[in-house]
Amino acid sequence: MVDLFLQEITAEKVIYKYVPEGKEDEYGYGLISVNKTTGELELVKRDSQWWDAYFGHAGLTIRKFYKQGFYPEKYTVLWY
Repeated sequence: MVDLFLQEITAEKVIYKYVPEGKEDEYGYGLISVNKTTGELELVKRDSQWWDAYFGHAGLTIRKFYKQGFYPEKYTVLWY
């Protein structure tokens, strides 16, 4: 699982913090932004464990938010 937390929303972009397993103290966090015009994702900061699965699931979910035009304050992604 990965928790997503809305960090910033502007006219141009949205930034989410992602936290692997909901354990920021243990695993760190990453930041992903999405361009509100193009849908392009940018990895702003990688989680300290460099786990591809968490980044991947976070990115796919943020892309889904972009397509829906809906950016929740907090969201948990479960896949197992």
